[in-house]
Amino acid sequence: MVLVWNPAKLSEQEQESAAALSGFAAEGGRIVVLPTNSWRWPGLCDVEVDGMSGSRVFPYEGPLHSSLRGIDLECLKRWNGLPGTVAAASLTGPGVESGKRVLWVREPKHTVVTEVPAATGDGSVLFSQLDLRHCDGSKRPANR
Repeated sequence: MVLVWNPAKLSEQEQESAAALSGFAAEGGRIVVLPTNSWRWPGLCDVEVDGMSGSRVFPYEGPLHSSLRGIDLECLKRWNGLPGTVAAASLTGPGVESGKRVLWVREPKHTVVTEVPAATGDGSVLFSQLDLRHCDGSKRPANR
């Protein structure tokens, strides 16, 4: 698995690895992009980051994506309702239109998790704009 975080700070040399990463994905390798405010790596895939955020996300209709296996969907909301705390931003662009949409925020047109085709080859890239900080409900902070 390859994790991409803070893609705005990728060097030109790192961005030149897009073809190799696309090949890795085409052979079954997983590429996951963590939340980002911008995307300037069209050599890997064609998406844009939009400004829509929110405090609760919902799955699209149909079978749940494998990335949601074992996740209680009620955990994908912030209980106090503050905006921007679960979904950092939505995604748009040709990659989103031709990909597999997984989760949306506010309205189904605002995708926040999607599996998009790699720019070359048959692979895909999973984008997650979820801003999740603590997912293990069995560990709770001590009362102070």
